[in-house]
Amino acid sequence: MKSIKLFANIISILLVAFQFTFTSCSKENDICNVSVISKEGGVAVSTENEVAPGSNVILTATPNEGYEFLNWTIKGEIVSADNPYTVNITKNSRFEANFIKISNVVENPESEDGHYYVDLGLSVKWATCNIGANEPQEYGDYFSWGETEPKLIYTSATYAYRSSPLTSSLSEEEDAAHIVWGGSWRMPTVDEFDELRDARNCAWVWSSQNGVKGYKVISLKESTKGRYIFLPAAGYYNNQNLCYDGSDGLYWSASFAKKSWAFGLNFGKSYKDGDYYNCFFGSSIRPVHP
Repeated sequence: MKSIKLFANIISILLVAFQFTFTSCSKENDICNVSVISKEGGVAVSTENEVAPGSNVILTATPNEGYEFLNWTIKGEIVSADNPYTVNITKNSRFEANFIKISNVVENPESEDGHYYVDLGLSVKWATCNIGANEPQEYGDYFSWGETEPKLIYTSATYAYRSSPLTSSLSEEEDAAHIVWGGSWRMPTVDEFDELRDARNCAWVWSSQNGVKGYKVISLKESTKGRYIFLPAAGYYNNQNLCYDGSDGLYWSASFAKKSWAFGLNFGKSYKDGDYYNCFFGSSIRPVHP
């Protein structure tokens, strides 16, 4: 009886394995089919349509004028935002390229106290430029956290902000956005950065504007869909050295973290993190207003 049960179990395992192989790729000649479709806004292609299991293909999406590529999905699930996208194929796969139409509101933005902003449908309005910049792609000035003027050297020895004890947020007198721009402008809070990073609210598309690398942060809200701001990868200052400009960005929030650290937004092509950083670093500031 035990031998019969063992034989039955082996048959079951073989059947499951056969079924997996059959559903993964075409059994005939061990070929996997790769199909690529695209919705309104652009075209997408694959380097190969039939490959052996374990082979790589490259998917490339080209947006139409007035659109941006968002991501690749399979059955509605996001698999990558890379473009081009190199993917290893182990089964029959049907990729969909998704695009979003960009609003021209950024070309005709609204203003507050002489500074322009875009309404992304979030809890605050986001400025189109960094402090010290005149165009969205310009890096602008760099500030240590809690200080209201840029400087030449950014170290713990030159860090002049000395609020004691440190608080969870900056006062108006310590907020560079409010001091430099006036009115109701201020630095964003860590919660407002989290709201901006939330994939349900905004799509982050790594791109370039007038040759400057950074992120287009595009609203996904129904009432403001397609509106965007551009955050240049302006790097940050440590001592007299500008670090990682062109590949990374570090933007201060008004929220204190602990000891000599404050919350900020740090991003590069493959990541966007909300974390805390050394207060003496010279970082960018993107103002907001209610």
